[in-house]
Amino acid sequence: MLWSLAYAGCIVAVRTRFSFKETIALAWVFGFVLIWLVISNLGVLPYGLLVYAIPLSLLETAVAAWIAQLVLKR
Repeated sequence: MLWSLAYAGCIVAVRTRFSFKETIALAWVFGFVLIWLVISNLGVLPYGLLVYAIPLSLLETAVAAWIAQLVLKR
């Protein structure tokens, strides 16, 4: 839960300064790439999972950026 709250806060902060596409790119880098670096160093998850995880994480980040955009407009 703490990870989700921190991720949402970072997306809102990034969205106030960057465009929608830039927000998606930056949020995906710090939300997905960094966590996979940690997980891969632990050797917990198989790399075959990346085929499904990458597109789904991009979709998740895009939806989160869209929600942040709606919240910031209010």
